[in-house]
Amino acid sequence: MPVKRFLARVGKARSRRLRHSAAAPVVIRHPVSPWRRMVILVGSGLLALVLGAGLFLAGQISVGDDRFLKLGRIKDLASEVDRLKSENARLTEAYNSTSTQLEIERGARKTLESQVGHLEDERNRLNRDLALFDNLFPADAGSSQPTIRSFRVEPIIASGSPSAWRFRALVMRGGKAKDSFKGMFRLQVRYRLNGREIMADTPESGRITESIELQRYRRIEGHFRSPPGATLLGATAQVMQNEKLITELKFHP
Repeated sequence: MPVKRFLARVGKARSRRLRHSAAAPVVIRHPVSPWRRMVILVGSGLLALVLGAGLFLAGQISVGDDRFLKLGRIKDLASEVDRLKSENARLTEAYNSTSTQLEIERGARKTLESQVGHLEDERNRLNRDLALFDNLFPADAGSSQPTIRSFRVEPIIASGSPSAWRFRALVMRGGKAKDSFKGMFRLQVRYRLNGREIMADTPESGRITESIELQRYRRIEGHFRSPPGATLLGATAQVMQNEKLITELKFHP
């Protein structure tokens, strides 16, 4: 009957499916460990972060925003500033060293200028003495009394003070006397102070007395200081013996 035949076919088809299902291969899946899953997740997250940052940076550059490039430039500029600071410190140290050397050289120059001033004074003195010694004896060769052949008062330039003065006198004897002359040398300086004339009253201001002894000649020299605000008017050099004036010579500036 058709129904029986249909049912028989259905049964045969079911039997064939059951046999085919029983013969199909079986796939066994191993479970994934939690650590491996965590590593995969972290790696995926980092990869996504890197890709996102790259895409973000590319997008910023594409629209003209170069703030990240400026950060690198700022770092380079900071390094250049540090280098320039170091160079400035080195140059400052070199400048200070050079300034110190210049101060030392200026001090040495002032010392040399002072020495040159002393040498110039000594040269002038020797020239004057040489001129005097060319005419060693006084005109009155028969007299054995001393005479003041030279007398000068001049400022001490090397001292740098306008109130410092030096005096020099040359006392000589003529004739053929063999004995020594013993007496006193006196210096008296005159000033103008506050509109009136005054005389020096202390050795420091120019009133000087000293003993002398000479056979043929004697050079006498010394120094003094004028009072503050005083102007030197002149000076007188005298040779005395037993309170008696033997000879004198005046100096006028």
